[in-house]
Amino acid sequence: MAQSPQPPSPADNNAPGETARSDAPARKKVLVVGATGFLGAKILRTLALDESSAVVAMSRKGAPLEGGAGIEWVRGDMIDPASLDRALQGVDVASLQPTWLPGHRKAAGAFGSRCLTRLV
Repeated sequence: MAQSPQPPSPADNNAPGETARSDAPARKKVLVVGATGFLGAKILRTLALDESSAVVAMSRKGAPLEGGAGIEWVRGDMIDPASLDRALQGVDVASLQPTWLPGHRKAAGAFGSRCLTRLV
């Protein structure tokens, strides 16, 4: 009994030895520190609309009741190194907009040593 032909797969159009590649660009993982604050919340709302960004929001309070669809929330504090390490896992870009209090300048310097693509 004859089998019906299979539809061509994207890999069929590649040169021998090549595999199919996605044309979609990789999403940058962006951390917004102070995401529940005045400026952080505005930045977070804007980034949430950007399809090229995977957004991580960090707040000492944690996620608000309406945390926003597609936003990953982490509880953390800029002056707590362990919470910074958790929040920065896999992050490409970090946006900092803290109120400058004692200890925050040192914490901001710690972000620069975490191999980020960009610090805003």
